[in-house]
Amino acid sequence: MLNKKSILILLSLVFLSASCLAKFYKPTDSPYQTPIIVKEQRIFVDVADTKEKMETGLSGREKLKNDEGMLFDFRAKQNKRPSFWMKGMKFGIDIIWIKDSEIIGVTNHIYPPANSFERLKTYTPPGDVDYVLEVVAGWTNEFGANAGDKIKIQNY
Repeated sequence: MLNKKSILILLSLVFLSASCLAKFYKPTDSPYQTPIIVKEQRIFVDVADTKEKMETGLSGREKLKNDEGMLFDFRAKQNKRPSFWMKGMKFGIDIIWIKDSEIIGVTNHIYPPANSFERLKTYTPPGDVDYVLEVVAGWTNEFGANAGDKIKIQNY
């Protein structure tokens, strides 16, 4: 029979295990399933690897959490210097430009137009890219992500 102390230890282990698992897994109904590591921070991304997903991106979505993002895969594309814009966006983002698993540039604090009359600005990388990562605005400043930092991208 378990005593009171043993039960408390057992419950503590169960709660600790659950909180650890929550850091590494996303609910299956979330589009943000693929884990990547940026500056030792785990982010779960929705991978845009089809023409349709790349064209839509994050437009129309309500928000991103601090551990979520969208990863655009340009490895098989001819255009290695894509342009991005904020059409249909409802929140601000930072764009992380990636080549050979390394950040080659960061574009911070990009926000959607204030009204429908405002001209859409385009954003391009400082060089050829393999991937482009969009995260919530301010993320790169909060976690200190800069050019030269390595990115670990899991196979998806």
